[in-house]
Amino acid sequence: MNSRAKDTVQGTTWDGLAVLCERQRLRIVEALSNGERCAAELSATLGIRQNTLSHHIKVLRDYELIRVRRDPDDQRWLYYSINDAKLRRLGHTLMRLADNARSAEQTVERPKAATT
Repeated sequence: MNSRAKDTVQGTTWDGLAVLCERQRLRIVEALSNGERCAAELSATLGIRQNTLSHHIKVLRDYELIRVRRDPDDQRWLYYSINDAKLRRLGHTLMRLADNARSAEQTVERPKAATT
C-alpha cells in the first residue's frame, strides 16, 4: 500500500485502515502490542507459516505500521515492533469519525411522537 495515497480522511490515509482490516495482519499487530518479537516467535505464537507471515509483515512494513531492527550480534535475526505513532494516528482518525457521527446524531431533528 502506498502511504501517500490521495484518498484521505482528515489527513490520514484509508490505506492504513485497509491494511488492518485483514485478520492475520491485525493478529500480528495485536501480538506485537505485547512487545518486540522475531518472525519465528510470531509464526509459532500465531500459527502462521513463515511465508504467509513474511507477506503480511511486508504489507505492515510498507505502510510503516511496524518497525524492524536487526540483532546487532547476528544480522540474520530481525525483530519487529509496532510503530505506535502511526497506529495512534489511525486511532485518532477513527475517533474523529465516531465523534462526527455522534455530533450528527445529536443535531438531527427527530419527528415528534403523535399524541391522541
